[in-house]
Amino acid sequence: MLRDATSNIKAHVATELGKQIAGLIEDMEALTSHTTEVETRILKLANATSAQTQDIAYFHGRISTIEGPQQ
Repeated sequence: MLRDATSNIKAHVATELGKQIAGLIEDMEALTSHTTEVETRILKLANATSAQTQDIAYFHGRISTIEGPQQ
């Protein structure tokens, strides 16, 4: 009888742990997906910022050329 109770407890604990682990795996997969999305957005923003920085430098040079030497 004690063996049956112990066996039932072990089975119950194993089932519950399995459910908890499955939930954690789902959470990790969701976090991985969100992290990938955030990294992609950050990369796009960094590329856009770099392009804008280059544009600003170009136009600054053009303005300096048009204005001529400063006295």
